[in-house]
Amino acid sequence: MDDQLRTDWPLELAKILALAHPLHRQICRPLALQYYWSASNTEYATDVVVKDAPALAARYPGFVHHAMSSFSSPAVLSLCFAVLNKPANRCCETVAVTAP
Repeated sequence: MDDQLRTDWPLELAKILALAHPLHRQICRPLALQYYWSASNTEYATDVVVKDAPALAARYPGFVHHAMSSFSSPAVLSLCFAVLNKPANRCCETVAVTAP
């Protein structure tokens, strides 16, 4: 986690900018402008990988307890409905949750 504190964020974001908006230098040059980054909403992500269904079943009650004690009821329900409404041909789902 300390890597985030030691990362040269302007340099890393400039790399992304060059890929996402290759004309930004040409467009900003006449006015001597630099690209401005802001992060009004940020999040931490945790990926959990389990070996098989029994391993997930063993940890699932803890995950549910954490969700119910850390997030609002609508947020927890949105996760439940996202799983219930997931099309059968999709193998994974990304869901954004806002902490209270």
